[in-house]
Amino acid sequence: MNIYELPTCSRCQATQARHRARFCRSCGEPLENTAQTQGLDPDVVEGRIRVPRPRWWRPLLVTGAVVAALALTAAGLRNLQDGMGGPAEPVEELLEQIADGRGEELHEYAGGKGVLLQEQTLAEGYTPPEDLRVTDVVQEEIDADTLRPDKDFATVHIAYELGGKTHSAFVKVQREETGWLRGWEILDPKSLLGELVVTSNHVDRVRVAAGEVDTVSPQWDVHGNGMAALPGTYTLATAEEVLFLSGESLGEVTVFGSGDVPTTVVDVGPTDLTVREGLVDGVMEQVAEYLEECAEAEVLVPPGCPLRLERSIFRTVTDVAWTITSMPEIVLVPSVEAGLHGASLAVETSTPGSAEVEWSYVRTEDEEPGSETVEVFVAGTVTVDEHGEPEWSP
Repeated sequence: MNIYELPTCSRCQATQARHRARFCRSCGEPLENTAQTQGLDPDVVEGRIRVPRPRWWRPLLVTGAVVAALALTAAGLRNLQDGMGGPAEPVEELLEQIADGRGEELHEYAGGKGVLLQEQTLAEGYTPPEDLRVTDVVQEEIDADTLRPDKDFATVHIAYELGGKTHSAFVKVQREETGWLRGWEILDPKSLLGELVVTSNHVDRVRVAAGEVDTVSPQWDVHGNGMAALPGTYTLATAEEVLFLSGESLGEVTVFGSGDVPTTVVDVGPTDLTVREGLVDGVMEQVAEYLEECAEAEVLVPPGCPLRLERSIFRTVTDVAWTITSMPEIVLVPSVEAGLHGASLAVETSTPGSAEVEWSYVRTEDEEPGSETVEVFVAGTVTVDEHGEPEWSP
């Protein structure tokens, strides 16, 4: 039977008025459930047909709900991480560390040349710049596909006061690559870092602030041979292990960021160095011993000795005798000549000594013996012997 035809009574064959009539309207005979026995669609109700929904609507509804939830979550996370701090936050923290004399966070960017960034180096002898501050934040990285600023990258511009002037630098930052809440981290601070190179032909190492660094030859290309350094002022001094020199101050050097002065070069020459106290006494003992040996010579001009009598008339003499009447006074100064491990010391006479020489003439028996007093000057260099002790060579 068609689902749109009205049911009939099985007893009197009377047509019913409703599809779901339970008793015959003519004879009262109970009617069967026509919606089940006659194949009537249960969705047909009281003359209306309920159109069945497709089976795929439930998964689609679930998927839509998940997408909407993720969208709301992503938007919420973006708003949350935007409220956590902007691109300038890690840079401001870095500037606070520099102001406190700490540069450890920048050590990894120094390419293995971060001795001057260590906290123990900056603990003494380092003065940071004044008024370190962020001046601007620019999101200027361009996405290759959209040609729009990439919100995951930014450049933070800073300024500071150093040497009586205002200097500028910048630091590259980016969002952290992983995590639900991605904050900002430093990507490239190289514009903020400067480079210090100490050149010298006289010392192998110098003390910069509280640390020690190697020097390089002035003849070398200083590019790439320096040490990464924070902007600021550093004290210089001779390294403690230098044998002949005292650890007195060599002055100060000011380092700027690479945006202003890429490489700061300072040369340590002989006039900058101070000889260690007490060293001249040991050298003078060697000088005195040498002059006494020279005085044993029986000639007026002992070879290789500072004792000599220059004569304009050459006559044969005999019985030559030298006597040191006073020793010269000497000073030690760094030599102007470069050495293998730093230049040696030069010996200079500050006050000449004196020596008297006497002699007799040969074949002139009636002539009185001669005598004369000469000044004594000494020179030479001081190097290190095999035992690590100073050794004077005339």
